[in-house]
Amino acid sequence: MPVLSFFWGHHCHRGPVIGMSYGLIIWDLPLIRRSMRNELASILICVIFGVVLGLCTKWTHMAHSWPTNEMISRGTRTTFLAGIPIAFFS
Repeated sequence: MPVLSFFWGHHCHRGPVIGMSYGLIIWDLPLIRRSMRNELASILICVIFGVVLGLCTKWTHMAHSWPTNEMISRGTRTTFLAGIPIAFFS
């Protein structure tokens, strides 16, 4: 099974989490390890893409107008508390 096999499905971000949960319930250590490896690989890919895109936009006008008004509005206590149940159930 390839390391990035969970990325090919429609809900690729759910595969490792479900795999770890199911592996813990049935105590399948290879499934837990494989799911953990895939989750760490996806996190590493996200960080690499973020760094590359950040470096690509460093010299543009986008880098000088941070934080935007939308970022500021999403960082309030009210929006944070409203997002907790959404994050919990998803």
